[in-house]
Amino acid sequence: MPSTMALTFSLAPILHTVASSVSRLSNPVVGVSVLTSRSISCSYVDQKTAISKNLSYTNSNTLIMRADYTTALSSSGPGRDSVRIQSKKAYGFGVTIVNVRAMPVGCGTWPALWSNANGVTWPQGGEIDMIEGVNSQGASNSVLHTSWNCAMDQSSMVQTGAPGNLNCTSTQNSNAGCIVQPQPSANSFGPNFNAEGGGWYAVGAQK
Repeated sequence: MPSTMALTFSLAPILHTVASSVSRLSNPVVGVSVLTSRSISCSYVDQKTAISKNLSYTNSNTLIMRADYTTALSSSGPGRDSVRIQSKKAYGFGVTIVNVRAMPVGCGTWPALWSNANGVTWPQGGEIDMIEGVNSQGASNSVLHTSWNCAMDQSSMVQTGAPGNLNCTSTQNSNAGCIVQPQPSANSFGPNFNAEGGGWYAVGAQK
């Protein structure tokens, strides 16, 4: 694992027809840039467009990111405008904490918070997914992705989460990665998470 990693918040509606909810992230990361790319069936817009279309803005101490939910799209046209931001600063070993007040829910949504190795091409250096889920998935996935032969040793695990796939290597199992779901999992993602008023996610990285 490299000494520094960059954080990426991604809000991707993956279907043309779905209106995505507002994702609220409290106390936003200092110094962020908006990436422009085309991914799946959404179009990540640049910073100027995101602000002009009211897709990303701040309210008091809360950062709000959302997808365009008002435009009628053609099935053959470009994807739904959405927002993805990445920290300008790379962070070393330590603890990352984020307070999420609400996340998009329903079919066609893909809220995620990732960290990727800084200065190398993915998947070299690895990836840590603090939050990730799609559609009406019942629980959030915490996932590790690596570029080499790496697997979790279930016999030595000390955790309250429930392990899923144990192979972290990106070339295996369609890049599912090593998966752990929080227990109890019912309120960790989606409508149940929002009904509880959101929650805190934390991840620690050490040598």
